Amino acid sequence: MKQIMKGHLHLHSSASDGQIKPEDILHSNLNFVAVTDHDILPKISKFKELEQNGIKVIPGMELSLSYKNKGFHLLAFYPKWQKVLGAKLARHRQKRKKETLSMADFLESIGFFVDKKTLIEKRGTITKANLADVV
Repeated sequence: MKQIMKGHLHLHSSASDGQIKPEDILHSNLNFVAVTDHDILPKISKFKELEQNGIKVIPGMELSLSYKNKGFHLLAFYPKWQKVLGAKLARHRQKRKKETLSMADFLESIGFFVDKKTLIEKRGTITKANLADVV
């Protein structure tokens, strides 16, 4: 009899715009998970402890790309880290941060309170979802 494996291939940690923690997964009845933060290869060492409980952890990342002026996201599993990739991702994260702070300025200009200090202190990738958390 075949065993059915259950998993989740698209989880975000606090390294981008997610809040998922290993303890959230521990009692989820999942056999595998992939941590795929935006434009960053997260430090999944804290998730590796799940493997002691029989849950396979797959390293990955969600890349923001464009083709013919259309934006899309691509999930990459088991990426091989290279300095060139790291440098490109760092530039992209900086661009995201600048765009998000520009959106925050706009929201403030029309009367919203934005906790920009929290947004600026965020490590990893800053996304629109992070902005929504501080408005």
